[in-house]
Amino acid sequence: MEKIFLPFIAARLVVVGKGTVFYTNNSELVVEAPDKLMSKLVKMCNGRRSISHIVELLKNDWDEKSLRGLIDDLCDKNILINAADVVEKI
Repeated sequence: MEKIFLPFIAARLVVVGKGTVFYTNNSELVVEAPDKLMSKLVKMCNGRRSISHIVELLKNDWDEKSLRGLIDDLCDKNILINAADVVEKI
């Protein structure tokens, strides 16, 4: 059975204008994207929706390929983690 990735933000963050700063224990990452997009994305990445569902909800206002790229980048940087993995460890 394939595990669904339920993105959850594993960093402190500040959304300001066209930049969002994510703070982890080891670094900070600045993402340049519209604040409306980042605010919506942050609210949706609460560990309760799949990536596909999040993209489906946002793709009418934002380019789907760009959304997936942004989400992939945040996953690669460990800003987004799989909430299902966290639950399994508890």
